[in-house]
Amino acid sequence: MSDLKSIINESFIQYSGAVIQSRALVDVRDGLKPSARQILYTMYKYGYNSNKPYHKTAAIVGETLKHFYIHGDSSAEGIIMRSAQPFALRYPFVDVKGNVGSQIESGNWAAPRYTESRLSKLGDMIFTDVNKDTITEWKDNYANDEQYPVILPTKGFYGICNGTSGIAVGMASSVPQYNLRELNNALIYLIDHPDCDFDDIYCAPDFATGAILYNENEVKESMKNGTGFACKLRSVIEFDAKERCFIVTEIPYGVYTNTICGELEEIVNGENNPGIERFNDLTGEKPLIKIYLTKKANPDKVLKFLYKETSLQYYYSINFTMLDNGRFPRVFTWKEMLQAHIVHEREVYRRGFEYDLRKIENRIHIINGLLICLARIDEVVATIKSSASTAAASIALQRNFLLDAEQAKAVLDMKLSRLAHLEVKKLEDEKTSLEEKSAHIHEILENEELFKNELKNG
Repeated sequence: MSDLKSIINESFIQYSGAVIQSRALVDVRDGLKPSARQILYTMYKYGYNSNKPYHKTAAIVGETLKHFYIHGDSSAEGIIMRSAQPFALRYPFVDVKGNVGSQIESGNWAAPRYTESRLSKLGDMIFTDVNKDTITEWKDNYANDEQYPVILPTKGFYGICNGTSGIAVGMASSVPQYNLRELNNALIYLIDHPDCDFDDIYCAPDFATGAILYNENEVKESMKNGTGFACKLRSVIEFDAKERCFIVTEIPYGVYTNTICGELEEIVNGENNPGIERFNDLTGEKPLIKIYLTKKANPDKVLKFLYKETSLQYYYSINFTMLDNGRFPRVFTWKEMLQAHIVHEREVYRRGFEYDLRKIENRIHIINGLLICLARIDEVVATIKSSASTAAASIALQRNFLLDAEQAKAVLDMKLSRLAHLEVKKLEDEKTSLEEKSAHIHEILENEELFKNELKNG
């Protein structure tokens, strides 16, 4: 029996760790869960970009299952559709042509054979410089024949702007949404003032669906500590005295109008009806519910009743539990959360600059070899023609003209006619331009203020 208990304990601990790290919680650095990261990376890698034509969503779902995603086609479609919904994400990563769903009810998008998808411009931007060795850790896919990045570069705080919620084993996470401009201003201030106070970098939650944040002081305290009071969100409601009806135009995040209408139906048919005669859901791209009152109803009392008894007032919890460096779950404070992203971006920018520098210096090295050969072009041509093989020609070029193997290969990779017609002036101008770029990058990497400016302007 003791053996069985230890086996169960060990199995559940392993399962809990897998759920926490690989499914339910976002990485604080890019604000994405592994599933979304896998699907978005598939779209990026296989050309479903914002500057390319739309493709059938069904084809993209198949692509994700073929390469990286393991949780099934309906789940993949759900992530793609949700990533495109302007009422689900504050800044959508996917652009969909067709019915992407509405705020009437959850999951009411069209079948994948009827919709077409691609990354949004913002979706493209989260991959900026991913191919410049900016990401050091990659993970094997389920077939061990491809790899995907454990974290995305995300030059910009787009992930956390979109918020997140997740339920793991023994812990949960809930991050509200924020305005990108306000958040970037906070990041810039934190870059310049790392010892600043919370109030200097505070950003009020700003949800994609609008609504009114009714308890901002409590929310500030929750964000300061990383957990605490939830956001109390109230619908935006106006009263039309002529029609004697409430007009609902914004509803709390995560609420659908069908839910509200179901609650109104129970009130209209119940014994505690405060004076609602009928209601009408006219929701299209935006929410629109009209709630008609009886002649004797008191609008103020009815409104208070509605906020208390229906989802016209709703809550979004605050719990900044996220993965630190992709591995260790912990509760971040607001300042720690922003600082973690800045640390990530510093690494991404530095590695990107170092990659550019290597490319530039390698090209200058090749140009130097070409200039040596152009100064003695006839001898070079004769050496190549007289060599029995490419390998022999490479050795002869290295010996006779003091080139290294890389320079010799660059010469041999050119057709002789092109090599003979290369213009020295063009190569010298290119070399001068590259040397200026190299000097500028060196200056950025060696000067903290210049480097911080790159972070802030990126």
